[in-house]
Amino acid sequence: MSHTKLIHDVATGQIEIVQLTAEEIAERNAQVQQWKAEREAKEQQAELAKQTKISAYKKLGLTEDEIEALMPTPIVDELNA
Repeated sequence: MSHTKLIHDVATGQIEIVQLTAEEIAERNAQVQQWKAEREAKEQQAELAKQTKISAYKKLGLTEDEIEALMPTPIVDELNA
């Protein structure tokens, strides 16, 4: 796979496609790993919050159907759909 970037000079309208350097590729890979780790942490926090709410609802004596009705509808992540 070729790693390239597009450079667009809006003043002249010139568009140039150039190869990424090894350093730029390594930086991009590090950013992707960081984004994945942050996303995983957010998903874990959301799941913990959900389980905490479910536990509280159960302590109040709500049925599974009532709990289901009270829980927010999950937002579908368009990138994973």
